[in-house]
Amino acid sequence: MAWRPFRDTESADAGINTVLDEGLGACANMIVMQSRFVGEGNREEAETVGVLFKTDLALPEAQGMGALAA
Repeated sequence: MAWRPFRDTESADAGINTVLDEGLGACANMIVMQSRFVGEGNREEAETVGVLFKTDLALPEAQGMGALAA
């Protein structure tokens, strides 16, 4: 399995479609979350989307999954 955060549902959908279309994973679960973080010294909040990909990262084809657009 691989976990990947995305900035919005549109980019998460694109990442999921890429993984499924290229046969890099069999399933993906998308979760919309409220994130809290410190950025440039200020506390901030934003809605983000996390995707859990069900894949075998040992496969050479899956090694590039980290390059999915955020």
